[in-house]
Amino acid sequence: METTVLTVTAREQTGTRAVLKLRKEGGMPANITGGGQPTQVILVNRREFDAAVRKGFRAFELELDGAKTRVLLQEVQWDSMGDDINHVEFLRDADGSIFAERKAIAEAKAAAAELL
Repeated sequence: METTVLTVTAREQTGTRAVLKLRKEGGMPANITGGGQPTQVILVNRREFDAAVRKGFRAFELELDGAKTRVLLQEVQWDSMGDDINHVEFLRDADGSIFAERKAIAEAKAAAAELL
């Protein structure tokens, strides 16, 4: 499964007003959950994320303070018109098991397609 690297920053402020300000500045609020670790509240560059999603990426390496975390796109929350993304949830793959399972499924589908 192909991944792309996104540089993210930790978010200090939460709440409606803080998030609205971040969105006006080109950021997008996001959370990283799972992997037996506490939830991380982060800020993603909207343009970088949109470009990666439009290219078909659903697996990412998020670089936060020099450390890379492998994640999968778990949930995307859109605005009421469905035009803009308001919030993103990432699922942390701490032990690599999710990526391994996804790779096995993709290989099985490819093998099945060859038989047809």
